[in-house]
Amino acid sequence: MRLKPEYVLREMGQTRILVNEGEAVNMTRVLPVNESAAFLWKSLEGKDFTEETVTALLLSEYDATPAQAADGAKAIIRAWKENKLLEEG
Repeated sequence: MRLKPEYVLREMGQTRILVNEGEAVNMTRVLPVNESAAFLWKSLEGKDFTEETVTALLLSEYDATPAQAADGAKAIIRAWKENKLLEEG
């Protein structure tokens, strides 16, 4: 899977958002993200990845157990799918 390239991470101070730059300015497609989601987005932009890739990134960046990182990977991928931020394939 891949992140949809039309979504771009923007940081304004402590606030991080994903903006769909593939459409005319549409404020309904501005999505706030937390620090770990922003870290993952930056790490995965333009790359193919799997759930295992996300788990490994979480383990490398955060003090988490493998089970916690795997749960976090599943949760973020699920959220990205629900918000239609991923391309499958």
